[in-house]
Amino acid sequence: MILFLIAIFGAFINRCRGGLISILTLKPNKYDWVGRFGQPIFFAIMVWFLLGSLPASILVAVGMFLGQTFSWGNYTGAIFTGKIDDERVDIALIDKIIPKDYDNPKFWGVKCLSLRGLLWSFWIVAPLVYFAPQALWILPIGLTMGVVYYLSRTHPIAEYVWGAIIWSATYLILQ
Repeated sequence: MILFLIAIFGAFINRCRGGLISILTLKPNKYDWVGRFGQPIFFAIMVWFLLGSLPASILVAVGMFLGQTFSWGNYTGAIFTGKIDDERVDIALIDKIIPKDYDNPKFWGVKCLSLRGLLWSFWIVAPLVYFAPQALWILPIGLTMGVVYYLSRTHPIAEYVWGAIIWSATYLILQ
């Protein structure tokens, strides 16, 4: 039952990070801070509940916040529209590792977003591994981000699904 509740809450708060409250209030970008700060805070509370460590919780909140700050619009845009924005650079390192593939932009978006998910999960895992070595198993979960977004077919659904996955997986790995 608790895993189900974690998945539902993770889906909701990740969608809030993705702008749900601004969409519902019809005020673009005005309330995005709720999800951007809410997700790291609530994620840290879950970690504190699981590990009983305030330092781990504080550090994971910082890691979750940092991990979500990197842009990914060109990658999701390629997945959902099949177009690559030539002017936009989301994460320079990823864009250098995986050159833009104009013949297959959706596959390019999946590959780049998967690396972006790995980067996000790295920021979550980095402070946790000292307190819970099994946290390393969160890294491969991050690699699934591109596939999750691709299979979800729409950006809002992908936000919900990814939130449920990363929160549930973290709960299962740390418990």
